[in-house]
Amino acid sequence: MSLRVAVVAHSDVAGGAESQLVRLYEGLRDRHDVDVTLVGGVPGWPSALGRVVRVDAGPKLTRRQPLLAQGRRAVDYLRRARRTARRLDVDVYHVQYFREKLVLPRPLSHRASVLWTEHGPLPEFPLGGIGLLRAQASHASVVAVSAGVAASLDAQRIASRTIWNPLPPVSTRDTRQPGEPVTVLYAGRLHAAKRVDLLLEAARAVPEVRVLIAGDGAERAALEATAPSNAVFVGHRADVAELIAAAEALELGGEVFAPTPSALAAALAAIAPGADRAPVPDRIAAERTTEAWVDAHHALMVDLVLGRDGAGR
Repeated sequence: MSLRVAVVAHSDVAGGAESQLVRLYEGLRDRHDVDVTLVGGVPGWPSALGRVVRVDAGPKLTRRQPLLAQGRRAVDYLRRARRTARRLDVDVYHVQYFREKLVLPRPLSHRASVLWTEHGPLPEFPLGGIGLLRAQASHASVVAVSAGVAASLDAQRIASRTIWNPLPPVSTRDTRQPGEPVTVLYAGRLHAAKRVDLLLEAARAVPEVRVLIAGDGAERAALEATAPSNAVFVGHRADVAELIAAAEALELGGEVFAPTPSALAAALAAIAPGADRAPVPDRIAAERTTEAWVDAHHALMVDLVLGRDGAGR
């Protein structure tokens, strides 16, 4: 079944959600007859993947800047994004981030079905925010990327289904070479909530361990300024899976721990059989392939369009 999808999303920082979004639509393009248009902007979105209608939103919402100015900018972006998206002749709208989720599902659902991906446990919202999110979610089919995320949604009375993020294919090495330092890797956004500062404190206390920090974000300059010499910042990397495979340990930062973040999934996939850590069970490896992940999303989109899901329009 041929499908036309509009992804309505804007992000100014490359991270796990952005790379997974690109990976999903590359799979949908290659395995199914899916034509995608991106409304907004996503770092790393290949020009060959689909049409891009740029709608600039500025930086993501933050407590470090005046909320009134940010609110005005967000309202202007959402107004333009909604107007642009509603002009498209599509079967499914796909929303990714809270800025879009808080406003767009209801008006977009009058034109086509709405798919909503939740990448992590819900944060604390200002008074009335969770009620607004719940109301918008009732006009969409919500996908959680793990059981922990689904539980977070359920606690706020938001119905969802779980489509687990896939285990990425990675190479492995058998042993660390003689003389090489032990490498601890952090791969993710450099944001205050990730508490990378604690990792740097640990690195300072154990100078014989090499700490590799892959990622970018608002806190990078401040973190680099206080980092010990054994902490190396390598910026945003496309080869994170290879970095994970080469590391002896993976640090999962954050004040709120999602039970199965994409970094943990990649770490599990990188564990070689025969090592002193258990490899991924064959059953989980078979269920968590990229192909199964892509096919599950396609099946859900088809159900939405055919009215078998009960959400969306």
